[in-house]
Amino acid sequence: MSSDYLSRLADLEDRFSTLAEDVRQGRRVAHYEQHRDDAWKKELVEVLEGVVGVVEDAQKTDCDNLEDVLERAEALLNPAIAIAYEGWDYQLFESLESFAHGGERPLAKLELGENVHPRQIAHTDPPTQLSFQRLRLPGGRSHPLTLCRHVAPGFAPRIPDSTPSTDEPLALSVFQARSEVTSVKVRLPTTLFASQSGKGIFVPAQGGYRNRSPYVAVFYPDEEPRDALKGKTTMLGLDEVGHHGAADDESGLLFVGDRDRVKSYSFWDNDSGTKRKDLVPVHTLNSSRFESAIGILPRGRVTSKGGIIGKGLGPTEEAFSSARDDIQNIEQSSGSKPTAVLTISERDLMIARWHNHPNASGTMLVGTNNQKNSQFYCRSLDLEQEGKWVTRYIGHGGEINAFSTSKGDPNVFVTACNDNYASLFDVRHPLPVMTIEAGVSDPNCASAALCHPNGIPYIFASQEVTEAITLWDVRARAAVYDLATGNNCVSGMVWNDERNELYAATYCQYIGTDVSHIDYARAHIPAADRAAGRDDEDEDEVVDDDDDDDYEDEEGEDYDDFEQAWPKKAFHEETYFGHIFDSGDSRIFRYAFKTEPNLKIVPPDGQAWA
Repeated sequence: MSSDYLSRLADLEDRFSTLAEDVRQGRRVAHYEQHRDDAWKKELVEVLEGVVGVVEDAQKTDCDNLEDVLERAEALLNPAIAIAYEGWDYQLFESLESFAHGGERPLAKLELGENVHPRQIAHTDPPTQLSFQRLRLPGGRSHPLTLCRHVAPGFAPRIPDSTPSTDEPLALSVFQARSEVTSVKVRLPTTLFASQSGKGIFVPAQGGYRNRSPYVAVFYPDEEPRDALKGKTTMLGLDEVGHHGAADDESGLLFVGDRDRVKSYSFWDNDSGTKRKDLVPVHTLNSSRFESAIGILPRGRVTSKGGIIGKGLGPTEEAFSSARDDIQNIEQSSGSKPTAVLTISERDLMIARWHNHPNASGTMLVGTNNQKNSQFYCRSLDLEQEGKWVTRYIGHGGEINAFSTSKGDPNVFVTACNDNYASLFDVRHPLPVMTIEAGVSDPNCASAALCHPNGIPYIFASQEVTEAITLWDVRARAAVYDLATGNNCVSGMVWNDERNELYAATYCQYIGTDVSHIDYARAHIPAADRAAGRDDEDEDEVVDDDDDDDYEDEEGEDYDDFEQAWPKKAFHEETYFGHIFDSGDSRIFRYAFKTEPNLKIVPPDGQAWA
């Protein structure tokens, strides 16, 4: 039976080979022809869908050699995806459309009209295309930082009909956005991760002159104040900025690495069961050959792109040079060498991301780097069995930005990919069980977080430039609402199961290299909206109608002329959300979902200047 599937793949290989030759030959003859290129794109997508169809059929029939089918399917998908982005002057695709959904594996998309840029909503034709409505909580109040999607007046709301019951309070608070939102300014974050227990959340960041110095911000969710987010930032002894890290609950150690070394710090005193007041440096590990992702294995071992480094090692003093102007802050040590090195069979495989498997100890979920070798792989790798590949997961049309798993279901994980999709996988199956289109404004799903409050699955996902976080209901296969980020782009998210909280690392794209604000103008806020309580004021509060600062725009609408500034190119207008604020700097946000939240706990404005 498997020979039939391999034969179908062989036909698709021939079809792709012909297409690839046509594309490369055609580009040598003509730069761009829409009709020709559209035909190529259609043919390429059909090949990709055909490969997925073969894998799906082989899986359904439980063919006797499924692994051979998967290996050959993956080997065809990789060059097919690569050619979609091939070329310097122009590419067939800015991002591939989804090709791995179908039948019982749905594609969840924003409804018609929901792809309209918020600043274009008022000018759409016909005007019934889309409007937005604030999410109403019990008692008629609305959350000031949440907006659900809703068609124009006279049409039914598009809120999913899968509302949790009152017997599921954790899930209900998430579904209805019953949250207290706090934030704190941080240096420019590079990533975000948490310890397995959730007692520590860590944000490697960059700061100093031209953002060349490495830092890490640490948050202890159980000890953070309710109405504020504090955390503590520490400069690292690394030479370069750390883009990867991991935390080990068993040893209480935090690991952050750059291209040459991994530094460990004690963040938790396991003897007393309390956090460290300050991070305590412990190890310096030489990882010069293993410069990418970092992971934690059983028995306190640290992995860095295939290198396994034993714990309990000490530093080796050695002169260290750097191009930074604060070299006195760099630890002058090359670090201890690895205790063991595991060579993966595919030596040219460029691992960019990995994440602990949700139920298999010693196994990592792996995403590859497409920058050098045009690799678009997603697999599980058993490091306890000499680097054996366990499962190949197919359906990604780009490089994976992040993985997310949840304690609520040990058999699933989510990927956020720069093809603009978040994909939900069952670890036992090679194809995604659900694909989410994160948005349409930018082809990059920067981050996604999977959670199961009261056992109900939800996914938070964000396109990097849409400056908001969208909650997706997995059961309803639909978007529920957007969470505000104060015009910041989201670069990472983690879910804290113990406290029913979402942490998000964000950055402001309206800041120059000299840390000054750019492209800001005075906020344009209609006076009517202010009077209606758009800033979460009580409805019966007296509003001064004789404010001398009010004025009329060209169309005669009253506006307030505030000192508050707003980015000229912000994705959302000032009044898109109820609470009008602009972050104005990099921030970590905490969305604490509660049965009875205090809706007045919202972040302050960043006080950027126009």
